[in-house]
Amino acid sequence: MRIVVAAFLAFWVLLMSGCTGALLVHYLEEKSEPPYVPVSADVVNPAYEGCRVQLKARAYTDEWLELRDIGVRCQALRLSIETETGAWNAARRSWDYDDYRGAPLRSGTAFAQRVRMGAFELRFSDDDLEYGALPTKLPVELVNLPESWRPHAREVAGDDWELKMELVGNPSRTITCTMVENGRELVVRGVQRGNRIFPVHGIEESEHDWQMYDRRRDEFLLEKTLFPALVSLAVPALLLGIFRVLKWRPGQKKDKLAIGLMLALDAAAFLVFGGWAYPACACACGVVLLFSFCWIVRVIRRFGVDAET
Repeated sequence: MRIVVAAFLAFWVLLMSGCTGALLVHYLEEKSEPPYVPVSADVVNPAYEGCRVQLKARAYTDEWLELRDIGVRCQALRLSIETETGAWNAARRSWDYDDYRGAPLRSGTAFAQRVRMGAFELRFSDDDLEYGALPTKLPVELVNLPESWRPHAREVAGDDWELKMELVGNPSRTITCTMVENGRELVVRGVQRGNRIFPVHGIEESEHDWQMYDRRRDEFLLEKTLFPALVSLAVPALLLGIFRVLKWRPGQKKDKLAIGLMLALDAAAFLVFGGWAYPACACACGVVLLFSFCWIVRVIRRFGVDAET
């Protein structure tokens, strides 16, 4: 029975050590990646072929994007419409949309897939343009509603970065329209391949935004790595516990000290690296930490000063 228990404990110790090692390797790989080289978007420099580059320029596209439900057609990097319509039909596992004056009105997005920035060509994804480039308000002059809707539509107050229109009727609808206009200045990171940037690793509005992103990423990786690294400090105590299971000697003060240190290290590591954000778990870890500290102090006081100790 002791061998089975020891094998079970050893499995979890090895698993924890392996996960900790994998996270440390991942952090080192992230830190060892070559930096992005700032390049001029006006000329393609063959010296940076295959390198990770960063370029700043205005992004243009020749594609025409459409939002057919509201009659919008223009050259833009991204168009988006969001409506407060529809309800989830659990029976059919689909969305049910009501018609407004005989025409459907649904949320939708259109984005340019071919974009040029200076001498470079890029292929953006919808996620790149949605999360990297801040949207702006769609000009109301571009909206061409059906004739039957126009007497019932009015622009309502909204944020500076979105156009809000209310369609009065039964049911009433609120439309929110945004765009990323053609010619927006962007800072793009990716891999240079000829006159193309592929793949595109991300888009931001400025170099400062990328600096903030790099700082947050480093902090995130460090926290994700240090937490299991500190928890792994309990591995010696766990190994000692496994040894004691195989060769048990009751009343050993060293066992209690090792267990107390293990619990204290785990609880402290959890609290230091974000565990305080979960009140219930934080309270439980605080109780464990206080109990472990008192236990450790009590065990140390019981140690004698004989030669064996």
